[in-house]
Amino acid sequence: MQWIVRHQVKIVLHGHMHQPFCAKVSRSLDHKNFHDFWVLGIGSCGVKQDHLGEIGKNTIGLLRFSPRQVTFSVYTIHPVDEPKLHWSIPIPLFTEASGCS
Repeated sequence: MQWIVRHQVKIVLHGHMHQPFCAKVSRSLDHKNFHDFWVLGIGSCGVKQDHLGEIGKNTIGLLRFSPRQVTFSVYTIHPVDEPKLHWSIPIPLFTEASGCS
């Protein structure tokens, strides 16, 4: 965490939880100035049903970059059906964000 704050990292990708999620974290090294960053959980794309989290489906994550934000989208996937958007959140790179969808 100290390295993330020291280097002003904005987004951390997290895996191996089998459940897509996003969390905004606020941390400080000096207890005066805080740095906010996002932890994004992509989910799992090839796990058996009994290992999946609450969503109960395999998922993939897509990051779309633009000059002022990154949009994180989670899609459910199935061996036969087309991927379906589960949720999406824009993450501003230079302003405060409102929260996870």
